[in-house]
Amino acid sequence: MYDEDEVHNGGVGLPYDEVVRACHERQVAHVAIYGYSRGGGATYDLTSGLHDNEAIDAEISGWIDAIESALIGHDSETRRPPFSGFHVNYYQRTGSPGIPITLMGNALGDPMPGDFQMNVTTAGWTDAASNPLNHFTIDDDVRVMDGVRNRIEATVPR
Repeated sequence: MYDEDEVHNGGVGLPYDEVVRACHERQVAHVAIYGYSRGGGATYDLTSGLHDNEAIDAEISGWIDAIESALIGHDSETRRPPFSGFHVNYYQRTGSPGIPITLMGNALGDPMPGDFQMNVTTAGWTDAASNPLNHFTIDDDVRVMDGVRNRIEATVPR
């Protein structure tokens, strides 16, 4: 697990080095990359860098309420991670008081949408106090966490 700031320009950095070592030195054959918020933007950058520099592709990627990395901006991440075999995207579009509009995930656009996408706002998901999930609560929701984990487990061969 790494902080999104560890992924630098071109997708390189400590997470990149770890995946390269795992694949080349320990013969790891299946790569899954996942992030939350700006970690979604870092997921995009990391998958791109791994493919471009090492010909390593993520078998599965996922994110919750992804925001573009600081290298690009702070808008919703709407691009599918390049060369990801399967992508999971949970996001919210709640306009909550005090939460900047830039802290909302979004659906992935054409030409390559996610393999599984869920807008928890449209689905009516709420927290324990019956408030709509927002950028600060979506990542703690057990339905979201289970959804990501279950899809990763179902997709990556064992």
